[in-house]
Amino acid sequence: MTTTRPILVPIPEQFVSAHVLLRRLSEDDVDTLYRVLREAQPHLARWLPGFDAPPTAEDVLEGIRRLHAHWARRESFSMGIFARVDGALVGDVRLRPGDWKIPAFDLAYWLHPAAEGRGYARAAVRLLTAFAFENLHARRVMIACDKRNVRSRRVPESLGFAYEGCLRNHTLGVDGQPFDMMIYAMIPADYTQAHARWPGEC
Repeated sequence: MTTTRPILVPIPEQFVSAHVLLRRLSEDDVDTLYRVLREAQPHLARWLPGFDAPPTAEDVLEGIRRLHAHWARRESFSMGIFARVDGALVGDVRLRPGDWKIPAFDLAYWLHPAAEGRGYARAAVRLLTAFAFENLHARRVMIACDKRNVRSRRVPESLGFAYEGCLRNHTLGVDGQPFDMMIYAMIPADYTQAHARWPGEC
């Protein structure tokens, strides 16, 4: 199913599993997100554009307001990743429509370094991948990863995304040098097979 009126597509403001809660951040989250980003910035700066300097509280507030605007226009859906075990904000995940007419989407995520290795990113991606195929009738969901970021690559690999190729010297890193971007994707047939192999609740 395609849509020419994406503004009418309903998008839940939260997703819940046994492991994580994903929800749209509000202005009440500014202080928490500010703290998490300040702590994680040196780590995130290695891999992600826009993290070359620690954010200010005003940057965080502006960012949340921009996220709400993108959400309202159905351009991007960014959510905080919260650990169910203690309610801590551990990262962020984004589902972004690339083309509503296909429909095709891409997924991106980051975690506080102290939260890595606990399955939070995998659980978040699994929730939104299922939503994209089962509710938004996606025909393609893509994840792009820095070739050097082994932890990030393990998320799509562990969930059954197909490796489609490496875009060499595709993006400039924080050091000003180009790096290779690895592309993983699912189409409906891949999702059917992968979903059948996913263990229990994420």
